Amino acid sequence: MSYQVVFIGSVVGGLLSFFFSRSITLPDRNPTPRQHGAESLRDALHQAPLPFVQYALSAFVFRSGIAMAIPLIPLYYVREAGLNDAWIGLISMIGNSVLLIAYAVWSAGVPRLGNRGVLLASSFGMALYPFGLAATDMPLILAVLAGIANFCVAGNDLVNFDLVLSTIPAERQATYIGVFQTLQNLALFVMPLIATLLADHIGITATLLVAGLIRLLGVALFAWLRIG
Repeated sequence: MSYQVVFIGSVVGGLLSFFFSRSITLPDRNPTPRQHGAESLRDALHQAPLPFVQYALSAFVFRSGIAMAIPLIPLYYVREAGLNDAWIGLISMIGNSVLLIAYAVWSAGVPRLGNRGVLLASSFGMALYPFGLAATDMPLILAVLAGIANFCVAGNDLVNFDLVLSTIPAERQATYIGVFQTLQNLALFVMPLIATLLADHIGITATLLVAGLIRLLGVALFAWLRIG
């Protein structure tokens, strides 16, 4: 039954993501002349506007901390906290349920906080999550932490696309969005591998703390570079 709850929650989360994605609109623009030869990631970053480079690289650091914890959290639930399937399913359900209201709450907060305020607040909340995990093995507290973390994830996702668009010229949106996504996907590919190797040497809890520190470094870069 717990796995059914997880699958249902995943479907609800996917539908919610699709609903908000439909509200994204891009301005019409004339197609740019086709360039000869492939443009490397390094060349694209070298030619990119400084605000985009600053956001892309600081987001890469932050996403590295996010990606590093992805394989560790379920391992922590099972090996360190000793949770059974029922508790793991309940935690997943709570996390996905929070998304149902989180996007609406953050949408209402953007006009007041601005993209920068939402970015910093949500990122800081996400950065604290690994430390909260490492500090407790109580199932109820872990469920609350998962809900808070997903609440922050919604705010982060909400402003991420706007921040990318605000740092790039309209005529090269496709190129730089591709560069940004490539960097983020690189973090998602590499960091889980590093996390599992590191966990074998220093343990799951200690590796979670390393992931939290990397997230905090990303938040510090957001603040220092005045992203948003």
